[in-house]
Amino acid sequence: MTLTFPQKLVIMIDGKIVGVYLGSHKFRGEISMGSIISTQTVEKHFDLIAKDYDKWKKKNAYYYDSIKSLVKKVIRPGSKVLEIGCATGEVLASSKPGIGVGIDLSSEMVRLAREKFPQYTFICSSIENFQYKEKFDYIIMVDVVDHIYDIINVFESVYKFCHPTTKIILTTVNPWW
Repeated sequence: MTLTFPQKLVIMIDGKIVGVYLGSHKFRGEISMGSIISTQTVEKHFDLIAKDYDKWKKKNAYYYDSIKSLVKKVIRPGSKVLEIGCATGEVLASSKPGIGVGIDLSSEMVRLAREKFPQYTFICSSIENFQYKEKFDYIIMVDVVDHIYDIINVFESVYKFCHPTTKIILTTVNPWW
């Protein structure tokens, strides 16, 4: 399988551009994982921890505040923003979108996000099954790739919601944190 992203790829660390790749960027080959985590396992896990999720975020505030700060610096307020793995909606809300859509596998996380931020749309869905007519200016994926088995399938699904200037903000937790 080959996945092609025709836009430019910008690599940033700590808010500084450290690399740019122009042209087609192709990913080829098989994905291998030491352990396979099913979508249902991830969904159940986050349903179970949903009620205490914001409490744990506050306990690790430095990390999550850093992510919100990054999102605020990168995303123009009033933009169309999709957050994949939105949890309780905090990061999406911090982006101050004009149109904000959050999706999550966990129905409990989605319920909490809807209660906290009724001005945005929250949908219980995987990105692979997500149906929406809009394309987005920004797509946020905070600590999501850690929970994905088929990364190629996910990025093929994400691509459907991109226009030529869409920016994807992707973070993954560093074990040193």
